[in-house]
Amino acid sequence: LKLKLLMWKAAKAAYTRAYEDAMKKMRKENEEAFEYLWKTFPARYWSKSWFTLDSKCDVLLNNM
Repeated sequence: LKLKLLMWKAAKAAYTRAYEDAMKKMRKENEEAFEYLWKTFPARYWSKSWFTLDSKCDVLLNNM
Protein backbone atom coordinates (compact mmCIF):
# COMPACT_ATOMS: atom_id res chain seq x y z
CA LEU A 1 0.00 0.00 0.00
CA LYS A 2 2.86 2.38 0.81
CA LEU A 3 4.47 1.81 -2.61
CA LYS A 4 1.13 2.39 -4.30
CA LEU A 5 0.71 5.72 -2.51
CA LEU A 6 4.26 6.76 -3.41
CA MET A 7 3.69 5.86 -7.06
CA TRP A 8 0.49 7.95 -7.14
CA LYS A 9 2.31 10.82 -5.45
CA ALA A 10 4.91 10.72 -8.22
CA ALA A 11 2.18 10.44 -10.87
CA LYS A 12 0.26 13.46 -9.56
CA ALA A 13 3.34 15.63 -8.99
CA ALA A 14 2.93 18.90 -10.87
CA TYR A 15 6.66 19.71 -10.87
CA THR A 16 9.68 17.58 -11.68
CA ARG A 17 11.17 18.31 -8.25
CA ALA A 18 8.11 16.83 -6.51
CA TYR A 19 8.33 13.81 -8.83
CA GLU A 20 12.01 13.31 -7.97
CA ASP A 21 11.29 13.58 -4.23
CA ALA A 22 8.55 10.95 -4.47
CA MET A 23 10.80 8.63 -6.46
CA LYS A 24 13.60 9.04 -3.89
CA LYS A 25 11.18 8.01 -1.16
CA MET A 26 10.12 5.01 -3.23
CA ARG A 27 13.76 4.03 -3.74
CA LYS A 28 14.36 4.15 0.02
CA GLU A 29 11.24 2.07 0.62
CA ASN A 30 11.90 -0.61 -2.00
CA GLU A 31 14.84 -0.52 -4.42
CA GLU A 32 13.44 -3.33 -6.58
CA ALA A 33 10.09 -1.59 -7.12
CA PHE A 34 11.86 1.65 -7.96
CA GLU A 35 14.12 -0.02 -10.54
CA TYR A 36 11.16 -1.81 -12.16
CA LEU A 37 9.14 1.39 -12.47
CA TRP A 38 12.14 3.42 -13.63
CA LYS A 39 13.18 0.96 -16.37
CA THR A 40 9.78 -0.25 -17.54
CA PHE A 41 7.68 2.92 -17.62
CA PRO A 42 9.28 6.23 -18.64
CA ALA A 43 7.92 9.11 -16.55
CA ARG A 44 6.84 11.07 -19.61
CA TYR A 45 3.98 8.58 -20.04
CA TRP A 46 2.59 8.49 -16.50
CA SER A 47 3.77 11.45 -14.41
CA LYS A 48 1.94 14.75 -14.65
CA SER A 49 5.25 16.58 -14.06
CA TRP A 50 6.54 15.34 -17.43
CA PHE A 51 3.40 16.02 -19.47
CA THR A 52 3.58 18.80 -22.03
CA LEU A 53 1.81 22.05 -21.35
CA ASP A 54 -0.59 21.18 -24.16
CA SER A 55 -2.56 18.87 -21.84
CA LYS A 56 -6.09 20.11 -21.47
CA CYS A 57 -7.13 17.79 -18.65
CA ASP A 58 -5.48 16.90 -15.32
CA VAL A 59 -7.09 13.42 -15.15
CA LEU A 60 -4.53 10.62 -15.28
CA LEU A 61 -6.94 7.96 -16.58
CA ASN A 62 -8.08 7.18 -20.13
CA ASN A 63 -11.47 6.09 -21.42
CA MET A 64 -13.57 8.12 -19.03
